[in-house]
Parts: sequence; C-alpha cells; structure tokens
Amino acid sequence: MKTVLRRILSEWARLDVPPDMLADDADLYAAGLSAIGTVQLMLSIEDEFDVEIPNRMLRRDVFSSIDSLAAAVTELQGARTGSGINASLMQAAASAGAFSPDTL
Repeated sequence: MKTVLRRILSEWARLDVPPDMLADDADLYAAGLSAIGTVQLMLSIEDEFDVEIPNRMLRRDVFSSIDSLAAAVTELQGARTGSGINASLMQAAASAGAFSPDTL
C-alpha cells in the first residue's frame, strides 16, 4: 500500500522531495504538500483504493505522512468490508450463541 501511496504522491502532490526519499513518518507538508496537492491526493487515493474519504478524515493530520495515509486507507477498507472491530465482535458473539445477527 505504501508503494502505491508513494506513486500517487509522485504523480499528484508535487513535493519538493521525491516521495521515495521520504521516511514513512516524514511530514508531507514540510516536504511541500500544498492545499491543492492535498485535494489531488485525496481524489487519487479514493480512485486508487476504491474508498470515499469521509468529512471526519478531512484533517491535516490524516494527510501529514505516508504512515497516516496508509492508516486511513486501511481503516476505510476495513469499514467497507465489515472487518472492523464491531463486525469481529458480533461474529464472535454470534458463533458463541450469545445472539443471532438476525435479531439485530
């Protein structure tokens, strides 16, 4: 995933430093990421990973590093596939006979 994010950054972000030279936790804004670059990055991530970045994630800290972008995409993909913690807990409880998902 981080390789894909680096490719997207190199194509759309117009950083002062090549993305391959940045550490995963490097500040992308310090590396030259602009407001317009952030919007282009967001749209490219949505297209590439088939996710929609919700308003609650439209924060500078989400776009501040490759690590934070990867974490956001991972969270969104987990929510889309139902593999989040709530889905896991519900499956475990259902298999233990605690309740039937049909009764929810």
